[in-house]
Amino acid sequence: MPKAFSLICFLLCLSFLTDAQDQAERWSKWEAEADTLADHQDFAGATSLYTKIIRECKFTDKSDYRYIYKRAVSYYSANNFDSALVDMNRFIPFFPESPQARILRALIYRGKGDSENQLIDLQKAIELRGPTTELVDGEVLYSPTKVISRPLRKI
Repeated sequence: MPKAFSLICFLLCLSFLTDAQDQAERWSKWEAEADTLADHQDFAGATSLYTKIIRECKFTDKSDYRYIYKRAVSYYSANNFDSALVDMNRFIPFFPESPQARILRALIYRGKGDSENQLIDLQKAIELRGPTTELVDGEVLYSPTKVISRPLRKI
């Protein structure tokens, strides 16, 4: 009886590990597809895939919050400032020392016409990172894996 119980426990553990590995591979594939869609300016498609990952990942690891950040960039790029702001307000409490997150949220506030909050986030980004000229020639958005830039647009 004890050998049978040990075998059952071993098989259950193996099953859970296999499921976790399958999930990670699936999310990695979806993330790569979403990143490619975002690179091709298909922000609706990218947002959809990031949302799919977010629904499944349950944020068991702090690194899972990158999906929130990437979806916020997609929302912002599609001028969906309200949804982008919701995502950044969810992301920043977990990464309060990220100047990139503050810069993105400042750009979102600018898109919403909220200059007061835009200045607050820009000031915080400068405190965290120091002065920078990277926003002079165009908007620079930082993802955890690469820099995404585009020309300034008039608002």
